[in-house]
Amino acid sequence: PAVVGSLRNETQADGPMIRTVLAVVVLSDLLVLTSFAVASSLAEASVGGTADAMSTLGKLAWELLGSAGVGLLIGGLIALFFRYGSGGGALFLVMLGFVVAEVGQRVHFDPLLIALCAGILIRNATFMGDKLLGELEAGSLPVYVAFFAVTGAAIHIDALAYLWAPAVVLLLVRAISRIAGARVGTTLAGAPETVRKY
Repeated sequence: PAVVGSLRNETQADGPMIRTVLAVVVLSDLLVLTSFAVASSLAEASVGGTADAMSTLGKLAWELLGSAGVGLLIGGLIALFFRYGSGGGALFLVMLGFVVAEVGQRVHFDPLLIALCAGILIRNATFMGDKLLGELEAGSLPVYVAFFAVTGAAIHIDALAYLWAPAVVLLLVRAISRIAGARVGTTLAGAPETVRKY
Protein backbone atom coordinates (compact mmCIF):
# COMPACT_ATOMS: atom_id res chain seq x y z
CA PRO A 1 0.00 0.00 0.00
CA ALA A 2 2.83 2.43 0.69
CA VAL A 3 4.18 2.13 -2.86
CA VAL A 4 0.74 2.52 -4.43
CA GLY A 5 -0.06 5.43 -2.11
CA SER A 6 3.22 7.15 -2.97
CA LEU A 7 2.64 6.68 -6.70
CA ARG A 8 -0.89 8.05 -6.35
CA ASN A 9 0.34 11.10 -4.45
CA GLU A 10 3.26 11.73 -6.79
CA THR A 11 1.17 11.46 -9.95
CA GLN A 12 -1.95 12.96 -8.33
CA ALA A 13 -3.91 10.09 -9.84
CA ASP A 14 -7.57 9.56 -9.05
CA GLY A 15 -10.27 7.42 -10.55
CA PRO A 16 -11.49 3.84 -10.65
CA MET A 17 -8.09 2.38 -11.58
CA ILE A 18 -6.07 3.77 -8.67
CA ARG A 19 -8.90 3.14 -6.19
CA THR A 20 -9.17 -0.47 -7.35
CA VAL A 21 -5.42 -1.03 -7.18
CA LEU A 22 -5.17 0.48 -3.70
CA ALA A 23 -8.10 -1.57 -2.40
CA VAL A 24 -6.72 -4.80 -3.88
CA VAL A 25 -3.24 -4.16 -2.47
CA VAL A 26 -4.58 -3.42 1.02
CA LEU A 27 -6.84 -6.49 1.01
CA SER A 28 -4.08 -8.73 -0.34
CA ASP A 29 -1.68 -7.48 2.35
CA LEU A 30 -4.30 -8.18 5.00
CA LEU A 31 -4.75 -11.68 3.58
CA VAL A 32 -1.00 -12.30 3.39
CA LEU A 33 -0.40 -11.06 6.96
CA THR A 34 -3.21 -13.22 8.30
CA SER A 35 -2.14 -16.27 6.29
CA PHE A 36 1.46 -15.86 7.41
CA ALA A 37 0.43 -15.64 11.06
CA VAL A 38 -1.64 -18.83 10.71
CA ALA A 39 1.12 -20.69 8.84
CA SER A 40 3.78 -19.49 11.28
CA SER A 41 1.78 -20.63 14.31
CA LEU A 42 1.04 -24.03 12.75
CA ALA A 43 4.67 -24.52 11.71
CA GLU A 44 5.94 -23.52 15.15
CA ALA A 45 3.53 -25.94 16.83
CA SER A 46 4.37 -28.86 14.54
CA VAL A 47 8.14 -28.34 14.33
CA GLY A 48 8.49 -27.51 18.01
CA GLY A 49 6.72 -30.74 18.94
CA THR A 50 4.08 -28.92 20.97
CA ALA A 51 1.18 -29.49 18.60
CA ASP A 52 -1.46 -28.71 21.24
CA ALA A 53 -4.47 -27.41 19.30
CA MET A 54 -5.77 -25.11 22.05
CA SER A 55 -2.35 -23.61 22.70
CA THR A 56 -1.83 -23.00 18.99
CA LEU A 57 -5.28 -21.43 18.64
CA GLY A 58 -4.61 -19.25 21.67
CA LYS A 59 -1.30 -18.01 20.24
CA LEU A 60 -2.92 -17.38 16.89
CA ALA A 61 -5.83 -15.47 18.43
CA TRP A 62 -3.38 -13.45 20.54
CA GLU A 63 -1.33 -12.52 17.49
CA LEU A 64 -4.20 -11.74 15.11
CA LEU A 65 -6.92 -10.37 17.39
CA GLY A 66 -4.42 -8.73 19.72
CA SER A 67 -2.67 -7.01 16.83
CA ALA A 68 -6.00 -5.86 15.39
CA GLY A 69 -7.16 -4.57 18.77
CA VAL A 70 -3.92 -2.71 19.44
CA GLY A 71 -4.07 -1.35 15.89
CA LEU A 72 -7.53 0.08 16.51
CA LEU A 73 -6.30 1.58 19.80
CA ILE A 74 -3.25 3.10 18.09
CA GLY A 75 -5.47 4.44 15.31
CA GLY A 76 -7.65 6.14 17.92
CA LEU A 77 -4.59 7.65 19.60
CA ILE A 78 -3.28 8.97 16.29
CA ALA A 79 -6.66 10.50 15.46
CA LEU A 80 -6.76 12.18 18.89
CA PHE A 81 -3.23 13.47 18.44
CA PHE A 82 -4.10 14.95 15.05
CA ARG A 83 -7.27 16.48 16.39
CA TYR A 84 -5.83 18.08 19.52
CA GLY A 85 -2.07 18.24 18.80
CA SER A 86 -0.47 21.42 17.59
CA GLY A 87 2.27 20.02 15.36
CA GLY A 88 5.02 17.45 15.09
CA GLY A 89 2.75 14.83 13.56
CA ALA A 90 5.46 13.34 11.34
CA LEU A 91 7.87 12.90 14.24
CA PHE A 92 5.07 11.45 16.37
CA LEU A 93 4.26 8.87 13.66
CA VAL A 94 7.90 7.84 13.16
CA MET A 95 8.38 7.49 16.93
CA LEU A 96 5.13 5.55 17.27
CA GLY A 97 6.18 3.25 14.43
CA PHE A 98 9.42 2.36 16.22
CA VAL A 99 7.61 1.80 19.53
CA VAL A 100 4.97 -0.41 17.90
CA ALA A 101 7.63 -2.44 16.08
CA GLU A 102 9.77 -2.98 19.19
CA VAL A 103 7.01 -3.60 21.73
CA GLY A 104 4.91 -5.58 19.25
CA GLN A 105 7.77 -7.94 18.52
CA ARG A 106 8.37 -8.57 22.21
CA VAL A 107 4.74 -9.39 23.00
CA HIS A 108 4.22 -11.36 19.75
CA PHE A 109 2.02 -8.86 17.95
CA ASP A 110 2.40 -8.23 14.22
CA PRO A 111 3.49 -4.59 13.73
CA LEU A 112 2.32 -4.57 10.10
CA LEU A 113 -1.15 -5.77 11.08
CA ILE A 114 -1.24 -3.16 13.86
CA ALA A 115 -0.38 -0.40 11.38
CA LEU A 116 -2.87 -1.70 8.80
CA CYS A 117 -5.73 -1.75 11.32
CA ALA A 118 -4.78 1.71 12.61
CA GLY A 119 -4.83 3.10 9.07
CA ILE A 120 -8.15 1.44 8.24
CA LEU A 121 -9.71 2.94 11.38
CA ILE A 122 -8.36 6.42 10.68
CA ARG A 123 -9.46 6.42 7.03
CA ASN A 124 -12.92 4.96 7.58
CA ALA A 125 -13.98 6.12 11.05
CA THR A 126 -12.45 9.61 11.30
CA PHE A 127 -11.85 12.66 9.14
CA MET A 128 -8.09 12.47 9.71
CA GLY A 129 -7.16 10.18 6.77
CA ASP A 130 -5.78 12.94 4.56
CA LYS A 131 -3.88 14.49 7.47
CA LEU A 132 -2.37 11.08 8.26
CA LEU A 133 -1.20 10.68 4.65
CA GLY A 134 0.29 14.17 4.65
CA GLU A 135 2.18 13.60 7.88
CA LEU A 136 3.41 10.20 6.70
CA GLU A 137 4.77 11.78 3.54
CA ALA A 138 6.53 14.45 5.60
CA GLY A 139 8.19 11.88 7.89
CA SER A 140 8.90 9.19 5.33
CA LEU A 141 12.35 10.31 4.14
CA PRO A 142 14.39 9.06 7.14
CA VAL A 143 12.46 5.77 7.10
CA TYR A 144 13.12 5.26 3.38
CA VAL A 145 16.80 6.16 3.81
CA ALA A 146 17.19 3.57 6.60
CA PHE A 147 15.21 0.95 4.66
CA PHE A 148 17.22 1.30 1.46
CA ALA A 149 20.53 1.42 3.36
CA VAL A 150 19.68 -1.87 5.09
CA THR A 151 18.44 -3.37 1.82
CA GLY A 152 21.56 -2.27 -0.06
CA ALA A 153 23.80 -3.67 2.67
CA ALA A 154 22.14 -7.08 2.26
CA ILE A 155 22.61 -7.30 -1.52
CA HIS A 156 25.50 -9.49 -2.65
CA ILE A 157 26.35 -8.53 -6.23
CA ASP A 158 28.56 -11.60 -6.64
CA ALA A 159 25.50 -13.85 -6.15
CA LEU A 160 24.00 -12.50 -9.37
CA ALA A 161 26.48 -14.56 -11.37
CA TYR A 162 24.83 -17.73 -10.02
CA LEU A 163 21.26 -16.54 -9.61
CA TRP A 164 20.55 -14.58 -12.79
CA ALA A 165 18.82 -17.44 -14.64
CA PRO A 166 16.36 -18.37 -11.83
CA ALA A 167 15.80 -14.65 -11.18
CA VAL A 168 14.82 -14.05 -14.82
CA VAL A 169 12.50 -17.09 -14.77
CA LEU A 170 10.92 -15.90 -11.52
CA LEU A 171 10.49 -12.41 -12.94
CA LEU A 172 8.79 -13.72 -16.09
CA VAL A 173 6.52 -16.15 -14.24
CA ARG A 174 5.53 -13.47 -11.75
CA ALA A 175 4.84 -10.88 -14.46
CA ILE A 176 2.79 -13.27 -16.60
CA SER A 177 0.80 -14.60 -13.64
CA ARG A 178 0.06 -11.08 -12.36
CA ILE A 179 -1.10 -9.87 -15.76
CA ALA A 180 -3.24 -12.98 -16.35
CA GLY A 181 -4.59 -12.95 -12.80
CA ALA A 182 -5.49 -9.28 -13.01
CA ARG A 183 -7.26 -9.82 -16.33
CA VAL A 184 -9.27 -12.78 -15.01
CA GLY A 185 -10.03 -11.06 -11.70
CA THR A 186 -11.21 -7.79 -13.22
CA THR A 187 -13.34 -9.64 -15.77
CA LEU A 188 -14.98 -11.81 -13.08
CA ALA A 189 -15.54 -8.74 -10.90
CA GLY A 190 -17.16 -6.83 -13.76
CA ALA A 191 -14.67 -3.98 -13.40
CA PRO A 192 -14.86 -0.97 -15.74
CA GLU A 193 -12.96 -1.23 -19.02
CA THR A 194 -10.20 1.16 -17.88
CA VAL A 195 -9.47 -1.07 -14.90
CA ARG A 196 -9.51 -4.24 -17.03
CA LYS A 197 -7.27 -2.69 -19.67
CA TYR A 198 -4.59 -1.39 -17.35
